[in-house]
Amino acid sequence: MTLSSHRGQFLADSLITRALLLLLLSVPFSALVILLVGDQGLAPILVGFATLLAALASPWFYAGEARPWRLVFFSTAPAVIGSLVACGVLVVSRDVIAYGGTQLLAAAAAVVVQSVDILKRHRGYSFRFAPHRIGLRLRDGLPAVLTAIMAALYVNAPLIAVTAIAPSVAPGYAMADRLFRYTKAFLAPFSQYAQGYVPAGAPAERKSRATRALIGSSIAGAIAAITFAVLVPPVGSLLSSGEISVSYLVSGLLALAVLAVSISSVSGLSVLASIGGSRYIAVSTFVGACLGIPAAICLTLLAGAVGAATSMAVAEVVVVSIQLIVLPVMFRRWNEREQ
Repeated sequence: MTLSSHRGQFLADSLITRALLLLLLSVPFSALVILLVGDQGLAPILVGFATLLAALASPWFYAGEARPWRLVFFSTAPAVIGSLVACGVLVVSRDVIAYGGTQLLAAAAAVVVQSVDILKRHRGYSFRFAPHRIGLRLRDGLPAVLTAIMAALYVNAPLIAVTAIAPSVAPGYAMADRLFRYTKAFLAPFSQYAQGYVPAGAPAERKSRATRALIGSSIAGAIAAITFAVLVPPVGSLLSSGEISVSYLVSGLLALAVLAVSISSVSGLSVLASIGGSRYIAVSTFVGACLGIPAAICLTLLAGAVGAATSMAVAEVVVVSIQLIVLPVMFRRWNEREQ
């Protein structure tokens, strides 16, 4: 098997594993969403699955190939375009079901576009369904998918809570939420580059590379956060022809979440994952979900859109704080293993 066909087979096996895990977990995931938001209908499930379906995307493959332009064109661009279309649908229809459905279709389209692009360049693969191989892949992939589910829950909880509890301010928060996701998509190429950069050097260079990547992510995140806080209110008004208002308090709180996400995207998948600390990524996400979901409900009841934005900021800050706290310990353990 050539290197190219081996890469194609690796992706095919990965797609099968992730698709099966999503299928197996779809029912309990839907039940959990319904339990959290009550009888709000189909919209929360659609919004949740739209985020969860992103676990089938393969931006990491482009990072491994060192193809930044393909990463932007086939990964970042479809996500941004899908979000823009969904935001437009929400503004025009003011229908959260239409919004969630558009998000879900856009996420599915992005997965198809990426998979077709990669597999057509790395032929010689086959979709193998051997039971023993599937069992091993399911076992290995379960933590990552559970992490994606937890992230999908707490990331979408504020918007779901606003829609259910304070529908009068839902369009404004939805606009801010969309721009928040665009900002994360803008930062994604940096974090994906870091996923290849940190482990690429010799083991002795791992800590210094991780430090440089974390400093870079902090600077990029700070610039993005300041820009987000200042521009979201006028941009939101412009995109909605003055019909939707986003307060500077909401944009400032979500800007804090932008900074936290920028750092955690490197501290987690780029650093912890490269030194054997993947379980702490799952732990931090689980704790963030356990705090963020109840906070979204309680704070939205108390303060509407401001409360929802606060819950998002709290959840993301908790996630990155846990990861940064365990990093020194994990590096000591990793250095001991390498010696």
